[in-house]
Amino acid sequence: MIEHLPSTASIDALAEALDRDGVVVVDDLFGEDVLGPVREELAPVLAATVPAGGDFLGHSTKAIPGLMARSPSFAACIIDPVLLALADHVLLPSCRDYQLQIATAQEVWAGGRSQLPHRDETVYGPVLDYSPAAPQYVLGVIVAGSPFTADNGATRIAPGSHRWDPDRVAAPDELEPAAMDQGSAVVYFGRTIHHAGVNTTAGGRTAYIFGYSVGWLRQEEALLVECPPDYVATLPERAQQLIGYKAYSPIVGWAADRDPDLLTRPAPPGYTWPASMAATELTTA
Repeated sequence: MIEHLPSTASIDALAEALDRDGVVVVDDLFGEDVLGPVREELAPVLAATVPAGGDFLGHSTKAIPGLMARSPSFAACIIDPVLLALADHVLLPSCRDYQLQIATAQEVWAGGRSQLPHRDETVYGPVLDYSPAAPQYVLGVIVAGSPFTADNGATRIAPGSHRWDPDRVAAPDELEPAAMDQGSAVVYFGRTIHHAGVNTTAGGRTAYIFGYSVGWLRQEEALLVECPPDYVATLPERAQQLIGYKAYSPIVGWAADRDPDLLTRPAPPGYTWPASMAATELTTA
């Protein structure tokens, strides 16, 4: 079973369920004050989009990529304190810092087929260790933009699959729908098998999907291309950093004459890395 815990639950309780099952639903995480502006910003794009998606998305999905570029209000979701605390717990043991991996919206309609079950981490191919004992590289989040039910194609998840061998597939009866109310969020490891279900109702099911990944991996979505500096500078500072406007370490991800903690800002007074300090080190080595 997929455990549900209230958004007021302790981070320890949420982390315990997540570590055990590879998935947890955080009930009532976001209210209308957060999701209302996101819905308003995306409404014209969704209205102009035709359900499609091919085999992977099930042929009847309105997929809206570039969510952070289309909805500045969505920054409130990616910097939510509960989600960041879980990302700290899951990812920081394996990295100096983590980043936003992807952000997209999807609206699933009737007439399609089930999405293919998958693990989010496998976008990185065979170069990583996906064994049960390996570190977690990705933490996924799906926010219910409308109620999720078994009938309208709620995301189906195989609890415990983060501990399976990489080649094991999930049987249909091992995949459970993550039924939840609007504003709730299902949080899951990138190694946990999941897929969107089939919508058999007359309405659409809306999901806001994003994830965090360890900072030394390339982001799945080219967020720095989609979100230029002038736009990103209008967002909260932590959102700017998660999008990628922060150096991973003093010598990874820097930009000349820029503050490494927030690359949308000029360098602080006295900042010398990388150019002059690198020259000094080379000279004195």
